[in-house]
Amino acid sequence: MLAINFTGAVFKEANTFIFKIEFTNQSGLSYFLLLAVVFLLIRYYTYAHHYHEELYKLWSSRMLRDRKIFHYHYEAETVDGLLMNAVNVWGGDEPGIQASKYQITGLFKRGLLYPTQHHHEEGVEEYEELISLTNFKDGWRKRDYLKLLGYEFKYQFTAFFKYRENLRNLRISP
Repeated sequence: MLAINFTGAVFKEANTFIFKIEFTNQSGLSYFLLLAVVFLLIRYYTYAHHYHEELYKLWSSRMLRDRKIFHYHYEAETVDGLLMNAVNVWGGDEPGIQASKYQITGLFKRGLLYPTQHHHEEGVEEYEELISLTNFKDGWRKRDYLKLLGYEFKYQFTAFFKYRENLRNLRISP
């Protein structure tokens, strides 16, 4: 019905399986096709969102395993690498820092998310703490942040062209 309304299609002849159609508004056909493409792109991103998250986890975990970017020094219980000045917690107080995850929260907003605990009279509360990488202080400078964005681009680019992860190889439980 939408295609008929957009294009002004008129059925001139109709046989068993053959239709003769005349379009009175041919520019409407391009609008209809544009609308269909936009609708299908929205549906694709809706269905593929889970897979995009898995691919994001793969390249971001590879990036945090790079010793130049993030390395947890077990003897000193500190973080080494590029993110050393951004992380202002000590591993003895926050042992979850060694299991940090890279998080993108918005346009050019980056952070490190790590598990932590809070002990109180009702028991232990477990949650995740976020270290913002856009707060520039104590040696963590904009230049370091731009360097981190360069590394991020490198790992995204490498994940796209070097590794064979694709949507059919990922397994996501419903």
